[in-house]
Amino acid sequence: MSASISLSIVSPAPAENVRVPIDEGGYRIKTAIQGGGLWDPVLLELLPGVFLDITGGYRFDHLFPLLNAISDMRGWASRLRCRAWLVEFDPNGHDGGNVYGAGPAYEHARSPHKRFRTLAKSGVAELRTPVEPYHGLLHHGRQALTQIGQGLPRIPYAWQMVDGQLRGDGRLLFRVGTEYYFVGWGKDKLGRGYNDLRRGSLETQADKRGLDCTTYLLSAYDAWQQYQGNRGDDVADSMGCVVPGPVDNQPPAEVAEFFQRNGSGEFVMWSQGHVVMVVNGVLHEYNRPPINGYRQMPIGDYLAGVPQNNRYSVAVMPGTASSQAPAGQGPGGGTKSPSGGGGGGTGGGGGGGGSAGGKTYTVVSGDSLSLLAGKFYDDVLLWPVIYDANKSVIGGNPNLIKPGQKFTIPSISGYSPSQLSALRERGRNWR
Repeated sequence: MSASISLSIVSPAPAENVRVPIDEGGYRIKTAIQGGGLWDPVLLELLPGVFLDITGGYRFDHLFPLLNAISDMRGWASRLRCRAWLVEFDPNGHDGGNVYGAGPAYEHARSPHKRFRTLAKSGVAELRTPVEPYHGLLHHGRQALTQIGQGLPRIPYAWQMVDGQLRGDGRLLFRVGTEYYFVGWGKDKLGRGYNDLRRGSLETQADKRGLDCTTYLLSAYDAWQQYQGNRGDDVADSMGCVVPGPVDNQPPAEVAEFFQRNGSGEFVMWSQGHVVMVVNGVLHEYNRPPINGYRQMPIGDYLAGVPQNNRYSVAVMPGTASSQAPAGQGPGGGTKSPSGGGGGGTGGGGGGGGSAGGKTYTVVSGDSLSLLAGKFYDDVLLWPVIYDANKSVIGGNPNLIKPGQKFTIPSISGYSPSQLSALRERGRNWR
């Protein structure tokens, strides 16, 4: 009896509400073999000479090499006509090609050219590929706010008005491995957020790729793994803020007064149905049409233009409150703080220079530890490096730094990637 093989593929299709969760492989690819065994080698042909080894069945750890294969052949946002091949690997075989094998997300997982002998081929099935990933390397925090917002191609706002009601799928800039990003579909058909955003699907419609206000901040601050819920305070909590913060459900005039006292620092601000970031007095947001995407503007101008019956809450990013913040409000709420959003504020202390090579720095009014970390390390979350080196000067509360204090600014060139990652976690999760 000769062998035969059949193939079926279910691809994600947001417009048709077809959802295959990312953590289930993003696709449902099924083969059925007649006249062979379950573990006989099976290859999924993507293009002539390009194969994915799915022996034993397609599963989650096939998704990453599949995306690598799609990237290599520049097959984003397209429809691939695929076939399944039942084969025997044979160095003297008449057939062959580049074979991608299952592996971790951070591995390319492509083997050298392999030869094989073909036993059977299936009919053709269609696989819809995702939109092209965002290729920029994301930084934590304030840098990513503008990097995502001003990136090319421009990422639009994902929600639209349909029959008088706001509807949309929401979009997540999702991490693959350690440095690769693609746009995922992170909502169900009713617009409700999944508690675990990895249950979202690959986005296959290039014209619908986008972010909403929530996924914008989660992506910029790499906080999607911590996110639970669908409200502004849930976003703030996932980003490490203490909730409630120094402003809780107040009118725009009260919020404007708060930001007049707090000209530097990083804050999450939310109202019913919307959440934004305020960095050094500048609002960063993703909003619906007519803005339809990213916008930044002075926070005072924003608050002057909103209905005065709106109510807003504000939470402080860990260690980022300004030196003028009212005392006793939790992390970042003291009189001096490890601030966020380097590059803004006063930032003109003495001796800092432009590098982090063990130099000294004299604190000036408005400074804070994460402001300095942003200035010297280009990463506000590395403020614990400066704190650890100067704890004898600062004391037990990193929020309380004072003008005139002299700090040592260590070099981070000797830190390993794992050590820097641990320091960022401390900076993000400090209470």
